[in-house]
Amino acid sequence: MTRAWNPETSIGHTITRFQPDVCILQGGVKASAFIKKLTSLSQPFLYYQHNPQPLDKKALDSSHFFIITNSTYTSSFYAADRVLEIIPPIVEPCLYKTETDSSHILFVNPAPHKGLDIALDLAHQRLDIPFLFLRQTREQLRSETLPPNVRLCGPYRDTRKAYGRAGLLLAPSQWDETWGRVVSEAQCTGIPALTSDSGGLPEAVSNGGLCVPRHAPYTDWRCALSKIWDNPAQYQQLSTLSKFNSQRGPCAPGSVIKKMMHTTHFIQKTYKT
Repeated sequence: MTRAWNPETSIGHTITRFQPDVCILQGGVKASAFIKKLTSLSQPFLYYQHNPQPLDKKALDSSHFFIITNSTYTSSFYAADRVLEIIPPIVEPCLYKTETDSSHILFVNPAPHKGLDIALDLAHQRLDIPFLFLRQTREQLRSETLPPNVRLCGPYRDTRKAYGRAGLLLAPSQWDETWGRVVSEAQCTGIPALTSDSGGLPEAVSNGGLCVPRHAPYTDWRCALSKIWDNPAQYQQLSTLSKFNSQRGPCAPGSVIKKMMHTTHFIQKTYKT
């Protein structure tokens, strides 16, 4: 592994040292500089778009290179002929699968842009259901007055501590999610999801939960929650489908690796010709 404060200035040395067949550029604020450098070195590479900030036109016009994305939604940022493949994030079931008592509704990262107001409304309306809010920092919501059925936890290095209490994953995000990794992680344990339809969330959920329109009124969220939580037959069906998605779905390691290997082989052949 190589690390550098200014990686764009050391990439040439790194390429010489490791002689990679294909580079996969993960994006970020220096993506344009990396693209320019890799192009000048005639180094085969792919740009992997998995954040909500697409490349600017200048970077796109600087070289003809292929893009892979993590969802159909993210692919919509670009012209169809620039996107070679859709490859969702790899989710290793062994890192997330756990026994769960299915006692709580789990809300990860209780921040306003993640739909905190919706989660709080549901908690207020359903005092019979315990909610678990998994924080990203110890300070998050520390001074807030919360409903009596909401418990704060985390942050955890091992999120199975939270998934082990979850019966439903709540993700009412109000910003453009390019996938929805927490949904895929929860599915490893057969935990269904109730999410907004923001960005790539519906692709992550697939048939393992319900999606509510992003700007729907609170009453729609309450109704959707009841459809899952208060209907044992519906819940069991969604749980079974969630678990199947983790084993055979687009984030399953075998599926992701197969797609990535096929894609990189194609790039190698393209550059050679």
